[in-house]
Amino acid sequence: MVSIVKRAFLILTLYVISLCASQVGKSAVITLVFPFSARSTSMGEIGVALPDNQAAAFYNPAIIAIPNKAWNRGSIGTFYETLLPEFNIRDLYHTTLSVAYQPDNEFFGGFSFFFNHISMGENQVVDAFGRTGETKKSYENVYALTYGFHFRESGLVHSNFGISTKYIFSAFAPQLDGGQSAGHAFAIDFGYIYNFENGLKLGYSSLNMGSNIFYADRSNPEPLPFTMNLAVAFDKQIFFDSILNISLATELRVNREFVYSDSNGNPDPFYKAIFTDVKEDSFKKDINECELHWGIELGFMNTGYFRFGLLLDYTGVRYESNYGFGVNILNHFNLDFGRIRSPEGFMKGAFGNKYGSSGVRDRQTRISFTYISAIRPWNDDDLTWWRSKR
Repeated sequence: MVSIVKRAFLILTLYVISLCASQVGKSAVITLVFPFSARSTSMGEIGVALPDNQAAAFYNPAIIAIPNKAWNRGSIGTFYETLLPEFNIRDLYHTTLSVAYQPDNEFFGGFSFFFNHISMGENQVVDAFGRTGETKKSYENVYALTYGFHFRESGLVHSNFGISTKYIFSAFAPQLDGGQSAGHAFAIDFGYIYNFENGLKLGYSSLNMGSNIFYADRSNPEPLPFTMNLAVAFDKQIFFDSILNISLATELRVNREFVYSDSNGNPDPFYKAIFTDVKEDSFKKDINECELHWGIELGFMNTGYFRFGLLLDYTGVRYESNYGFGVNILNHFNLDFGRIRSPEGFMKGAFGNKYGSSGVRDRQTRISFTYISAIRPWNDDDLTWWRSKR
């Protein structure tokens, strides 16, 4: 276990970096951009257009409107992820609890809730005179409630929509007087997805549209990470006979964060930052600030799933490959595992970067467990879940 002094230095350093970054247009509340679900993260953090994902509401609330047997009668998911394993700090982690529900009547769409939590451990605050204060926990919580809906009865049979409301509680900055400096904010997400009949899907989402957040000083607000996502996905199950079947799922996602603060540190509202952030930068820098995500999944007989993905983030110096696997048992239990492979210097020279990955997220591990169709009565099909079901 790292000593309190070393951990406090790490936490304070990360916090100071976030404050400095906000002065040049960067955002606060990192929990808003930390995805969950070992399935989606092991595919390069995708999920804007690919359905059947417990973290769908995080990427695109419109996916909750697509009929899904796993969410019929409810599903409950848990997620755990170690953070920055190179520092070997046990209480530096990310965990999530999520619920998705679709009623029997598809007219009502679907509902979802998730609780996203990042822990930065306990930290003992030291003032300018070297005096130690109380030990405080540094953490962030995000609570999100989602409604996915459609207008199929009006003729929009391929379109799905969704909206989420979020409450943010950020306690990353213990005060030097021993108190706790916490920030509060609200935000909304909007999503859209179009389903083609051949398995192709197009998804779009605008995330974290909300007011600025502040900590101890109201005159020093910080913007939320307003992000726009665009993705194309393909999802298909291939049947060979009554038993043998395979599935293929893949997605390509592009996203960009839009935040801008003037020279005095005053952030623009998100609807204005779309223009001021782009106007401030050159075209090349605008392109470099886009993140690229790609992932693929191969499934066998509704039971075993193998995954691989890539994440390319030029500005954040994240060049990562991701891999993982999943197991489905009895049509009720899903267990997923994922891991990042990104040693220092990984992908050096690719896409014009000089140094490659920083290596701090190498070997970062994700695990999730989902109990699907939680209140649906068990039946004979659950005992032969590996068979082909058209």
